[in-house]
Amino acid sequence: MIKVFSETDLPEPMPREQEVELLAKLGRWLSSGIMDGSPQEDMVGALNTGVHDVFREYGLECAYIGPYGIVPGKSGVSNPLIGSVGHGCTDISIYRGVISTAFRLYGEQSIYVPSVKDLERQAPKSHHECRGGEGTPDMAELVLVLPKVHNGRAVAQECLDIDILRVNPFSERGAAELERIVVPHLRTIFPTDISYEPIDGVHVRPE
Repeated sequence: MIKVFSETDLPEPMPREQEVELLAKLGRWLSSGIMDGSPQEDMVGALNTGVHDVFREYGLECAYIGPYGIVPGKSGVSNPLIGSVGHGCTDISIYRGVISTAFRLYGEQSIYVPSVKDLERQAPKSHHECRGGEGTPDMAELVLVLPKVHNGRAVAQECLDIDILRVNPFSERGAAELERIVVPHLRTIFPTDISYEPIDGVHVRPE
């Protein structure tokens, strides 16, 4: 898990005790709601609903929850995949935005952005905004990447994108634990091999 450090002071994350409770509750929810062999749409719905409802119990409202990925024939962009909570941007350049950055890190690292507004100040192209641009409230973003292997090299095709309408909701430890909880369920939902042609130096580390 890579954390994008802020250049401004941020509020403290939720208390560790609450964070532990949230993560444990989410883990139980996902383990009971996502079953291998169930229809993919049902599993995505359970994933999104679990994150949405458990987060809300702890005061975390989400602007977007859903899987993003690269579809065959469109290796230069990322797109929402099946099912979401909220509206996602389509055809985001692989060279723009947090999701695309995660895919360009060769399928091995998820990303936690405690403040997207601070990230935009540091590097304008590193966040892709489709909520309305200037005047929109700040938020945090988590991109939880499902790592796979293609021709012996790490690469990614799917991730779970979570936009939270609160700045710095999780500690670094909590964000890493969230990744460990969610990624095995992403593997159940998206079990197939990479189905697009990765580009050397973009999606996969050059040989």
